[in-house]
Amino acid sequence: MKSILKSREINAVVQGLRDQGAEVSLVSGGQYKVSHKGHMISLALGAGDTRILLNSKTKLRTLGLTWPLDESPKKKAPTPTKPDEDLEAAAVAAREKALAAEARIASVAPTGGSMAKLGTQSDEILQEWVKITPHLAEQYLAHNISNRNLRADHVRAMARDMEAGNWRKTGESIKFDRGDRLIDGQHRLHAIIMSGVTCEMLMVVGLDPDVRQVIDTGAVRRASDAIHFEDPSIRGTTGLASIARLAILRDQGRYHTAFDSVNPKVTNAEVVDWVRKNPDVVAARDLAQKSSRATGIPLSVWGYALLTLMRLDEDAARDFSEALGSYRTNGDGDPLWVLLNVFQRAQRDRRRLKQGEALFYIYRVWNGWRTGEEMHRLNATGGGNIGGAPVPEPI
Repeated sequence: MKSILKSREINAVVQGLRDQGAEVSLVSGGQYKVSHKGHMISLALGAGDTRILLNSKTKLRTLGLTWPLDESPKKKAPTPTKPDEDLEAAAVAAREKALAAEARIASVAPTGGSMAKLGTQSDEILQEWVKITPHLAEQYLAHNISNRNLRADHVRAMARDMEAGNWRKTGESIKFDRGDRLIDGQHRLHAIIMSGVTCEMLMVVGLDPDVRQVIDTGAVRRASDAIHFEDPSIRGTTGLASIARLAILRDQGRYHTAFDSVNPKVTNAEVVDWVRKNPDVVAARDLAQKSSRATGIPLSVWGYALLTLMRLDEDAARDFSEALGSYRTNGDGDPLWVLLNVFQRAQRDRRRLKQGEALFYIYRVWNGWRTGEEMHRLNATGGGNIGGAPVPEPI
C-alpha cells in the first residue's frame, strides 16, 4: 500500500516531534516509536489509510505533542476521480467529528474519578472504579505497548455481551504498570469501542512491569462452570454447554453447510443465557447420552439435533434415537443403517466429522426415515462446493 505521506513529509514530522522534546526512533518501514515525558506510543507514519494517519495524530495529543505539519497531507492522484473525492470528504468529516467529541468531553469533568486520566507515574499501587467510555478506551489503548496479539474473535464476543447487557462487574481490572503502560485489558477496551457501550471497570496503576508474566495464568472458567454457578442443581453441564454453543452458532448462521469450519468464540454469558431460555435442552441431552456412545455420534451435535427433532415430534425423535442406539435397523437400504455406518466408519478411521457434516447426515437420514425412503449412501460434498452440501431442514 502506497504511503499517504511523502518521505520529506515523514522526515518533517520526525524532526518536528524532536523539536518538541520527544525521542523518535524508526521501528520498521513507516512505523516509529515516540517517547515523551515517560510515555511511549507507536506512530504509523507510513500508513496508506487516512483513518490510521488520523489515529496517529490523536495519539500524539495524549503525549501533549502537536502534529508538526501545517496542513493534513492529502492523497493525490494524477487524475482525481469521484471515489477519491468521497474518501477525502469522509476523512475530513471523521476528523471534524473526532475534534468535536474531544471538545465535548473536555468541557465536562473527567469520567469515573481522579484516576480516569493517566500520568500518575506513581511508585505506589492505586486502584479505582472508572466508567470507561469508548473515547476513554481509545486514550488508554494509546498506552498499549508491546502487548500480546489482539484476538478479534474474542473482542467481538465481549462486544456482543456488552451490547446485550450481559457484561458484569467482575472485579477484573484494567492494569497499567508504574510507567503507565497498559499491561492487561486491551481486549476489553477494544470491545468497549466496538460496542459503543460505557462499562465500569476497576483500574489499577503503578504495578511492577514484570507482573505481566503471571497475568492470566490461572485456570480458565469454562462455560460449563458458568452454568453450574447459575444453577448448582443442573448436572452434566459440560454436555449442556457444548449443545448450547452449537445452537448459538447455528442461530448466527454457522454450520448450515456440511464443511463450514469457522468456529467463532461464544462467551460464557451467551451460553448461560441460552440454557436459561431453552430448558428443554436437558431432556434432549439426557436422550442423547443414552445412544451417543453406541452410535459414535458426539454428544454435542447429537444433543442439539435431538433437541430440534423433539420439538418437531418428541415421540418420533425418541424412537429414532432408541432405534439407532439399539441397532434396530433393516440392514442395507435402511436410512438408520446408513447413518450408523457413517459414524462407525469415522471412528475406525479416527476422523472427527465436522459439526455441519454430522448435522447433514443426521437430518438427511431423519428425513429419509420419516418418509420411508430407501437409502444406500450419503454424499456431503454437495457436488464439489467449497462449503459442502447444505444442511437440510428436518421434517
